[in-house]
Amino acid sequence: MKGAHLGMGAALVACIILAGCRTTDPRSNSDQSPYVSIVAKGAAKYGPVLASYVTREDHSREVEAIAREYAAQLGDWKGCQDMTVRRTYALEGIFGQIMFEEGIPTAGGWKETVAVSGCGVERLLPVGTFADSGRIKSGPMIPGSTIADIRLQRDTITHVYLAALAARPDCDDKIMSDTRFEGFAEGPVPKGAQIKPWAETWTVRACGEDIKVPVMFVPDATGTQIVARAPQDQTASK
Repeated sequence: MKGAHLGMGAALVACIILAGCRTTDPRSNSDQSPYVSIVAKGAAKYGPVLASYVTREDHSREVEAIAREYAAQLGDWKGCQDMTVRRTYALEGIFGQIMFEEGIPTAGGWKETVAVSGCGVERLLPVGTFADSGRIKSGPMIPGSTIADIRLQRDTITHVYLAALAARPDCDDKIMSDTRFEGFAEGPVPKGAQIKPWAETWTVRACGEDIKVPVMFVPDATGTQIVARAPQDQTASK
């Protein structure tokens, strides 16, 4: 299967990769977070209007709530009474061209990270916010160091879940737990592509068990081929 680059007309599909989006009314509350100076410092390079929006108290609450819900699904903090959720105030990606009308985003999107910690476990969970035709939606994004763009991530999920299903066909409780960029392949860039093929490991948590799925991305002039190997194939290839 081949993935394509994300068009903003389809951007809102990106934040339902994991657990669905939340739709917010950006005009309902314009209060700013008490951390406004810290947030603005991290967001300033993307423009003062965006910096102002991400410091709003309602947006901050929404982002932290999404991260908390995803953390609960991961189960790393099950039974932990000391779990804390806080924004890192880092914008790690801009998607499309962000447009504003009266201080409210109307197009484009961005990714920010939330630190979840407690009982000896600490992780950074990404949350994406996307605007399209007056709708603003936020939702969890795939964690880890994958370099695949949003549309490619969405396409890869299907392959990875099928591979995990082969390993745990008895488990219906599966969620993306992590991704890890492994490196680029040797040799030249394929004809028509902009970068070399690369390898990643995607981890699915299935009923408490982590299933690591090797994924190879092979770009060419028409898109990117996705090759995900089922866990049982790993033994056979050694």
